[in-house]
Amino acid sequence: MARPERIGPGAYRVDAIGLSNAVSVLLIEGDDGWTLVDAGVGSSAGRIREALASLGGAPGDLRRIYLTHHHPDHIGGLRGVRGWAPGAEVISSGGRRR
Repeated sequence: MARPERIGPGAYRVDAIGLSNAVSVLLIEGDDGWTLVDAGVGSSAGRIREALASLGGAPGDLRRIYLTHHHPDHIGGLRGVRGWAPGAEVISSGGRRR
């Protein structure tokens, strides 16, 4: 897997399906851990976990998952990500879930 692309201080773009710029998610580094913006498709969870690890993060370091909208390429990987980061808070247009 390619290392996530740094797009700004503490912000990284992850190719969620392995095709450059086809489906992207963001990992944002914060003082208390990492935030994931969108979860890609169903098969994206492993790629996101690998990307986080390549940046020095562990599953328990993922604190929040923001879902920008409810299309399959943005929420499809949520179940898989929650499988390895069950403590991450999920925030979406529908509200919050712990």
